Amino acid sequence: MYSSLPVHPFAAMFPMRADDDLDAMAESIRANGLRFPVVLGMAAIDDGSEPMLCVVDGRNRIEACKRAKVQPHTITLNGEDQDAYIADANLERRDLTKGQKAMLIAVRFGDERKGGRGKTASTNYAESSQLSVRRVQQARAVKEYCPEMIDSVIDGKTGLDEAYAEAQRRRQLGQATDTRYEALRESDPDLADQVNEETLKLNEAEAAARVRREEEESTLRSYAQTVKDISRYITAFGKPGIEQLARLYVSNPERFHTDNLIGDLDVWIAIATAIKEKINEQAR
Repeated sequence: MYSSLPVHPFAAMFPMRADDDLDAMAESIRANGLRFPVVLGMAAIDDGSEPMLCVVDGRNRIEACKRAKVQPHTITLNGEDQDAYIADANLERRDLTKGQKAMLIAVRFGDERKGGRGKTASTNYAESSQLSVRRVQQARAVKEYCPEMIDSVIDGKTGLDEAYAEAQRRRQLGQATDTRYEALRESDPDLADQVNEETLKLNEAEAAARVRREEEESTLRSYAQTVKDISRYITAFGKPGIEQLARLYVSNPERFHTDNLIGDLDVWIAIATAIKEKINEQAR
């Protein structure tokens, strides 16, 4: 009967005992009866669902009773904190590693839940389970950066140290990614917008930005070559050529492709001066 009841979501996170352990429990129940009742309660099994009768504690005892062909007796919680009851009943299990316990605490208890003496619930349960707070913090990092590894750690298939190493790698990669994105946002905000809109991946946007810089550098080199060419032409004039140019412009301005040579020269002088000042500024 009770084996058909759903299991409380937090209790369901704890792995079932090994098959040999269940056989041993069944043998003990067959010989001595069930010493500890199965605990029932009302809880929402899925997010947003209505509370329903479920197994709060005793899933292994139900299975052992089934093997022993013994009908389990039950008690029903009435107003007690079910998460706290499940934690108290299961976190002392000797078949769970400290990594498994730390992950279960990290998954179920957030820092917002206060326990005794102003401590968080996770800190209290870590201390009662003889875990360091650091281990729970490592488990939280796994929860944040490697959520797909949570079940594997809880089931004991992956050690917490291994999962935490992967979480650290992903966190560092994420920090590096943030730095790269901020640099892109500063240099090429339009490309950063496309990354946000997911029309470009970050590495694609960075590649596009590099192409822009190369094109800009090529254009600047071309400008520098133009300045050099003009300098060579003017130098080749010499003083007599300059005087001849001035007389010719004044006497026949229509032969020049400009109606304001003096204005054009002023622009060039201003540009040349600005370039010179910037080069000297960068060189300092």
